[in-house]
Amino acid sequence: MPLIENLFRRWDKADIWQKYCGFLDLSMDESMNIQEHLLLEEISLVKKSPLAKKVMIRALPSNITQFRQEVPLTTYKDYAPYIGNCEEEY
Repeated sequence: MPLIENLFRRWDKADIWQKYCGFLDLSMDESMNIQEHLLLEEISLVKKSPLAKKVMIRALPSNITQFRQEVPLTTYKDYAPYIGNCEEEY
């Protein structure tokens, strides 16, 4: 039985809260550390892509301060050549 079914079947409120809302109990510093970790993880996943090479011209940032200094703000036009045709048919 999947974990989520076990949680709700037992109705363990503490476990459910921790799994789905536990982030609300984090301090601002804890939240920011998690976000920085996730950003750096994403950078490492895309570092060899053409878009990353275009946007991260000098070097791959190793922290959030370096990311803010090295990576320029972008717009949709910067990404359009890399994401292909995203039109939806109705």
